[in-house]
Amino acid sequence: MTPAPRRRVDPVALAFCGGLTGLLLFVAYDTWMISEGLAMDADPFMHFITGAATCIGGGALLFAVGTVLWNRGLPPASHDDDERDGPNGNRDIS
Repeated sequence: MTPAPRRRVDPVALAFCGGLTGLLLFVAYDTWMISEGLAMDADPFMHFITGAATCIGGGALLFAVGTVLWNRGLPPASHDDDERDGPNGNRDIS
């Protein structure tokens, strides 16, 4: 039994998923801080904005880099499928 070939992954789609994961982690962290009553020395609005931007950007960057590294280890895509495409990228059925 041969293993299934690995497929290429879209880095933009996984960067979006990484951003959502970062946002989820940030919301969980802020919920924990509020429930524990931990006070912030900075303005709460700026804390929220900078924390959300950092977590979303970090998650997106982490997932995108991981995807690029995953795709780098794969062999180049074959162009057999491209030869059967029509003039506008549509499949030529004939």
